[in-house]
Amino acid sequence: MGRCWWRSVQSRGPSWRSARGWQSIAASRSAQRQGYAVGVTMAGSAEPPPDEVPWFWSDQYDLNLQYAGAGLPWGEIITRGHFGRPPFTVFYLSEGRLIAAAGVNDHHTVARARRLMERRVEITREMLADPSFDLRPAAHP
Repeated sequence: MGRCWWRSVQSRGPSWRSARGWQSIAASRSAQRQGYAVGVTMAGSAEPPPDEVPWFWSDQYDLNLQYAGAGLPWGEIITRGHFGRPPFTVFYLSEGRLIAAAGVNDHHTVARARRLMERRVEITREMLADPSFDLRPAAHP
């Protein structure tokens, strides 16, 4: 991380190492982390900075929209809550693994899903779909 094929050049592009390999992203939080990653590498740290799952949010009138992960392509979606009636979250899975979450007025669920993805925790479809199931213990052991 932070290395380039040219030895004297330090570089960090807008990308994230997901379970499916490097993926390009464009979000302000990710851009902020790029400088940190290059700085750590230039300082000679043997350990790379931790990978963060891409995340962004936007407030649109009375709606808070949040997205975490990299959900393209996905194989299956699971909805927690009622789609179109906030709060709800849509989880994106690929080969049974959680790869992204998009929520409307459901910031706690998206934050926990982000943590699950960062820790690569396996969680069942039933747990994701059930609004009464508390994701905190799995996300924050």
